[in-house]
This record gives sequence, structure tokens and C-alpha cells, in this order.
Amino acid sequence: MKIFEHLETINTPRAVVADYEAVHLFLVEITEYLTTPHRGFFEEVIDDPFPGYEVHKKGVTKILPNHNMAAAMQGVRYDDDLAVVW
Repeated sequence: MKIFEHLETINTPRAVVADYEAVHLFLVEITEYLTTPHRGFFEEVIDDPFPGYEVHKKGVTKILPNHNMAAAMQGVRYDDDLAVVW
């Protein structure tokens, strides 16, 4: 992927590292409040360098395997919004 080749040119490395450290410390603190089974899963997710993205398949995956999510873009008309005469 081209974006990986140009990350340093589009970001300030020191700022990126500082942001990473801040997020890492925040996530570590969250783990202290989770129950044991949830902590294990959460640590698995945060240890993944690309959570929710399968690098080898180059595609998005589910972070929460037992949850389904649906989303709709605001302003987009869907079939049930269209004035269709059957």
C-alpha cells in the first residue's frame, strides 16, 4: 500500500509517537477496570497492529466477533424511502 510508504512524509513522527503513547497508556488504564474474560479479549484487540483490518487479505474484519453493526449514511435515500408504485 502506498500510504504505508509515505507515512513519515504526511505525519510528524514525534507527534505520532506522542499520540501513540498517550493512547497506549489510556488503553492500559481501561484494562484495569475490565473483568478477566473481557480483559483477555481487549488485550488481544489492542495488541493487534491493525485491529479490524486483515493485512494479508487487505480487507476489513470484525473487531467484536459476536456483535453485528448496521449503519446508514445521513441523507442517503434507501429503498424504503423511495416513492415507488408497485
